[in-house]
Amino acid sequence: MTKKCIAALAALTVLFLCCFGACNKGTYKNPATDQKYQLVTDENGDKILSDSGELLVYVTDENGKAVTNENGEPETAEQGFIGQLVDGNVVEDFGYIVTLPSGWKFAESGDASTKFTNASRQAELEISVKDNMTYDGYYEYSLKIKEELEKEGITVALDEYDVPNADAKGTLMTMRITGEDGKEMTVCDAFFINSENLYDIRMTLPSTDSAEALFTEFLSAISYKPYRYFEEVTTTADDTAEAASETESTTAA
Repeated sequence: MTKKCIAALAALTVLFLCCFGACNKGTYKNPATDQKYQLVTDENGDKILSDSGELLVYVTDENGKAVTNENGEPETAEQGFIGQLVDGNVVEDFGYIVTLPSGWKFAESGDASTKFTNASRQAELEISVKDNMTYDGYYEYSLKIKEELEKEGITVALDEYDVPNADAKGTLMTMRITGEDGKEMTVCDAFFINSENLYDIRMTLPSTDSAEALFTEFLSAISYKPYRYFEEVTTTADDTAEAASETESTTAA
């Protein structure tokens, strides 16, 4: 995501002026600084995003009071959409919104990365967006991982995957791994392109025949926004595979 200057001020429109009284309906806390902001909202209390998908917030002084311009209108600023907004079972990130299926909980917030857990299924799932990596390069990297795991006797499948609600088909890698405790785990890992973002969604849980169904159910609950997280990718496929191997820990480890 191309982050804008947090302090950059935007001119207030008539719409923002009309909805200023509703600003208390939504707040945002930057997970990197813990600073809280009042979100600009419409007449229904729904937040308003900038054209690039960033949050719009009201400018306040050191006392938390709204700053107004010479016409007495409240000023706004564009605030980078870092981390996630959580409202009950709805989790919103810069590039997507997920309405959590039954059993799933939001676990951890990050920039371009979100983690969820399902206690009853002992499952963990992470949605991440890869910076400066191509789909082809990530596929080549996955092939290498598949070969390495199969040498260890681990069954790995790498198949084309029709990603629910996404722009294009992707790849699903599934594997069953036996841990040191003797328990078998299933890993479902889908990567794909949506709005020029390379998504990687990975779920781990105790092996079960319904693992892929649980995975698809979660992905079906995601709706994607038309915004781009990072600048244009400039690496080659080989560069991407090398970068992935350096930054990703394999499941076998």
